[in-house]
Amino acid sequence: MPGKVYCFNCYNETMNQLNVNGLSAGSIGGWSSSGSAIYTAVAVAVNRARHSDGSQPVFSNDQPTALRLNWDSFAIQTQISLVGLPNVSLDDDLILYIAVNQLTLVSSRGFVLLSQPISPFANSDVAQKTLQSLARPQFHRD
Repeated sequence: MPGKVYCFNCYNETMNQLNVNGLSAGSIGGWSSSGSAIYTAVAVAVNRARHSDGSQPVFSNDQPTALRLNWDSFAIQTQISLVGLPNVSLDDDLILYIAVNQLTLVSSRGFVLLSQPISPFANSDVAQKTLQSLARPQFHRD
């Protein structure tokens, strides 16, 4: 039986929409902001398949998978490829950590398989200012 890709939202806002190959895989809550579970990321499981037939969201093994990630502040259009991953069976579960500027794919054995930068689009003036400040950090001297 094919494994799943557990997609973790590593941002404090709820991901309103995770689209996989143009199909909705649902929303993913933002991380916990208090208590003993502070900064714990929330995930949604998406099936893996040898081939995508377009009827359901899946991460396919034979071609790159298109992703659309929508938060209130940011949106990202990108793709990720599971083609030719070393020592990974179609039956293995995988973990995808989704940050605002990075995708990190990890095996269930704890090995980083892929790390790729992504470029967010700001959905508001405040988000645009945040992106600009992160692109040009200013360090303060005491």
